[in-house]
Amino acid sequence: MPLKVNIEPGEDIASIAYRSGLLPQQVLAVNPELRGARDPMVLAPGEQILVPQIFPGECAAETEKKHRYIVDRCVHLRLEFREEGSALSFQPYHLKFDVGPEKYGQTDRVGRIDVPISPVAQTADIWIGVAPSRRRYKILLGRLDPIDTTRGWQARLANLGFPPGPIDGTVHESTRTALRRFQLVANIEPTGDPDARTLARLLELHQS
Repeated sequence: MPLKVNIEPGEDIASIAYRSGLLPQQVLAVNPELRGARDPMVLAPGEQILVPQIFPGECAAETEKKHRYIVDRCVHLRLEFREEGSALSFQPYHLKFDVGPEKYGQTDRVGRIDVPISPVAQTADIWIGVAPSRRRYKILLGRLDPIDTTRGWQARLANLGFPPGPIDGTVHESTRTALRRFQLVANIEPTGDPDARTLARLLELHQS
């Protein structure tokens, strides 16, 4: 029988699955209500989900031989860097996490990076570019609330370059201004309200 788990800050489907010895798809399979308009991988503190129990399995293999079994339990960090609307293309980057090895590479043509990371990593420091214009960013991993919460869509606005003011779950005037700016770019009537069409478009662009 699946166990009921309370979500703590910084937890998501990937980290819970990893700590439980499961794959994210196995956790989602027993939580069908997470699928739909929201991002099923994102959870809010205080939510409750079910986690299936693990049972021993069997796999046929020849005796007197060595066998190697590989399970890919990494998740991917995907980011896109822009400055004043222009992509930071082909820029060197350095990633350092609280858990797992450091990563080095170069952004692609649209300023994007895509790297595998540990599912239980909580923070990432990112340096991009070269001196003297090298930039540093700090990211909290697993701290994104669902799109249907105020903090959730506030954070996505900020990530897409529409700073809404404090990401605190309160709709400030700066929040509505950021929503109007986003709605204009997304060809939506700029009401400043987080209606269903606006949130759906916000979720779509944030995941792309």
